Amino acid sequence: MRTTPLGTVTEILESVNLAVLHAYDDLVFLEQPDYLLQFTENDEKILVHVNEITEEECMETSLSVLQKKAKEFTMQFVRGSYFRVSQTDREHLHVELLTIQ
Repeated sequence: MRTTPLGTVTEILESVNLAVLHAYDDLVFLEQPDYLLQFTENDEKILVHVNEITEEECMETSLSVLQKKAKEFTMQFVRGSYFRVSQTDREHLHVELLTIQ
């Protein structure tokens, strides 16, 4: 099983007043539903996927703050794709990564 730098990512998020809601496999769900983080093969590079319903100007500002803070920890938060979340039943979510157009 591959380990990920979840502790460092959590520290970065907390420093900008964001919090981890749940981590599953290579995905990190935040309390704020605008973003979904995904670990990559490179432990220093994290993809930041954006909820399809997030307003563009809010997203750009927040993403910029995350990217600057990540650099302080020698990590990169890179813009990923858009995502859509739907609930399949009481206990399961369906996450769909969308292509950036």
